[in-house]
Amino acid sequence: IDVIVLGEGEATFTDFLDASGPGQWREVPGLAFVEDGEMVSTAERPRFRNLNLLPSALDVISLLDSEGKPYDCIAYETSRGCPYKCAFCEWGTGAIGTKMLSFSVERIRRDWNYIVDADFGALKEDVDKAKVLCEIKQRTGLPHTFATSWSKKHGPRSQEIVLLLHENNLLPHYHLALQTLTPLALELSHRENMAANKYEPIAREMAKARVPIACELI
Repeated sequence: IDVIVLGEGEATFTDFLDASGPGQWREVPGLAFVEDGEMVSTAERPRFRNLNLLPSALDVISLLDSEGKPYDCIAYETSRGCPYKCAFCEWGTGAIGTKMLSFSVERIRRDWNYIVDADFGALKEDVDKAKVLCEIKQRTGLPHTFATSWSKKHGPRSQEIVLLLHENNLLPHYHLALQTLTPLALELSHRENMAANKYEPIAREMAKARVPIACELI
């Protein structure tokens, strides 16, 4: 490995490619590399505040494999950042940042219509995103399923989205990420779960609606 991009990569990687060679790497914000045996980190590159300014990869990348067949699944980020700083995860611990920023629902609608996606449910816009997905499903029959990383607080907004996706046959299961119930392990990983007595009512409500539940432990 010659160079590492720190943080968001779109602008940094573009500037890196435009550099004439290692002699100009120090001028590119957001890079780390070894020079004469010493680690060099260039100036920090600010985060994108308006994600809509980033071109969609779907404008240039085919969704077909080498044999011309559609991929079975697609990973799509509707937002970046995470308000939590769990030590075992890079989303909020420095790779991107703790402030969550979202693409607009209009941008997501355009991308998802073309496709005929972390902490889903944490933003108020996530309900609208789920509605867009259900509209596309009703009109085209696709996608077959939808999987995401849910907000760990599992509040009313997340539960509303879960039920909406379940009613439209998009949700294979609702993921309750406990990670661990050991207080010391939670403390060392800088993580705080919901109170243990809040999980059971959620599980009971989901069971009434026949929503399958999966649990994540580490």
